[in-house]
Amino acid sequence: MKKEPSFRLRQIKESLFDSQYTRWEDIFTLPKNLRAELEEKIPWMSVEEVRKQTSKKDGTMKSLLKIRDGFAIETVAMKNTRDAWTLCLSSQAGCPVGCAFCATGKMGFKRNLQWEEILDQYRYWMYQGLKITNVVLMGMGEPLLNYENVRDAFSDILQYSGVGANHIVISTVGIMDKLNYILQDKLWPNVRIAISLHSAVDETRKKLVLCHPNNFYQDLINWIKTYDQKLGARNRYVSFEYLLLKGINDSEKELKAFLIFLGNIRSCKVNLLVFNDSPAQCGEFEPALEKNVLYFQSKIQDTGFVCMIRKSLGRDISGACGQLAAVE
Repeated sequence: MKKEPSFRLRQIKESLFDSQYTRWEDIFTLPKNLRAELEEKIPWMSVEEVRKQTSKKDGTMKSLLKIRDGFAIETVAMKNTRDAWTLCLSSQAGCPVGCAFCATGKMGFKRNLQWEEILDQYRYWMYQGLKITNVVLMGMGEPLLNYENVRDAFSDILQYSGVGANHIVISTVGIMDKLNYILQDKLWPNVRIAISLHSAVDETRKKLVLCHPNNFYQDLINWIKTYDQKLGARNRYVSFEYLLLKGINDSEKELKAFLIFLGNIRSCKVNLLVFNDSPAQCGEFEPALEKNVLYFQSKIQDTGFVCMIRKSLGRDISGACGQLAAVE
């Protein structure tokens, strides 16, 4: 392709987020020869729907999408309380982290998604006519192990979709070298970050998050303090995800360790998750008892932190947290 003026890229990206366009030829703000060249060389969409399911219980939608190389990913759209939609996108086909409680981890790692394959999950749902107000990167994969593609895709989502920074969350198990790089990366989008913690006890977390490193908690505390100073804002503090598992991380000892950990942090939000079983788990884990979940919540709230129990949506179509496995 011949070199074009720099503003052409902005025009193209704006058009990608405009649902009135369905092919390159429709974008009449671009020169005819450029439209023809784009039509010939670059697919309008990098993902293709294989199957879409809708939950009969809560209306959540999950789609299996085919990408290049014949691999498949899953993406989810959840209706929120404002009668709009939250999208859950994936960053990898499979996942190399292999968290013990996650169906995606059981399928292994296929490859990183390219910038456009992450972006086109958003565009796929956009073409369904949904009013999209929130986007979370909590689907298949570990986002920070696909750093540049995630950064570039979410920079564009933030700039062109109309979804604000406070309504975009990127979830990670905490890859410390990448978290540290964010602090100096001027291209990183200023969106919210959630850490999948699940335990503040080393031996417990090592069983749940197989890549859990030594000295993780202190390194994370130090990082959060620096993040708050450099990039944090009133509504963009770091949040934590804690999946409560019966007999694993729901004891008084685990709670005490978590409260001590939180005591080192100025502000944060805690989301308590309920375990969603899947065929890949074969009954290996059980959800914590409701009374234990409520007890955790009350004790965390007593310390002054915001603590929410996240509602599981799409469980009947294996579209809830930890259930995505891209089964064709």
